[in-house]
Amino acid sequence: MVTTRTAPPKTQVLSAEQPVVSSRVSRTQADDVGPARLTWIAGYRSMNPDADRWARGTHAIRHTPLTQERVFRMVEQLAHRGLDRSSVFLALQLADRQATRSDDCDRAAEAGYEAIASLARVDRGAIVITGDEDVDSLLTFGFEPIPFDGEDPAAFAWLIYELTCRRHAALTEANPPCECHERSDRTPIGVAVGRSSPA
Repeated sequence: MVTTRTAPPKTQVLSAEQPVVSSRVSRTQADDVGPARLTWIAGYRSMNPDADRWARGTHAIRHTPLTQERVFRMVEQLAHRGLDRSSVFLALQLADRQATRSDDCDRAAEAGYEAIASLARVDRGAIVITGDEDVDSLLTFGFEPIPFDGEDPAAFAWLIYELTCRRHAALTEANPPCECHERSDRTPIGVAVGRSSPA
């Protein structure tokens, strides 16, 4: 399903179920995690055996520190809403196995979407943007690019959850904003970053 939006030239706007790697956002931009955050990630893994098992990944799926941090925070938000942490990590491990068994590059997107959709209500209108535009161009056109690992099903699950929460927060303007999701007048869009993207 193609979502209609005004977008920069030479850029496709796709549904979240069809990410394609952007050529201008580097792996470094999408995975910049400092020492304090790495310590928090390590602590979370040591206190949560299910988190540690998931974070090890598979032979084909490697979870970056940024993806681990995002997923762990998402899991805590879902646990606060009554979901069992173990169930979330099991769904993400299944997504890893499904993506590993496929040669289809879009399988990570599908597996991540299926994992989060099985756990929480998600916005099917969430989008990723692809093309050869750089982040500054996307900002100029009123988008808020959110780089994420386009080869990791869990990163995709996190993105869909994040975009859903941001949209919900924007729709409930009468309520005070939550502190766990950034608020912006820009349209948030996921930018899939591949491991082979330029540094």
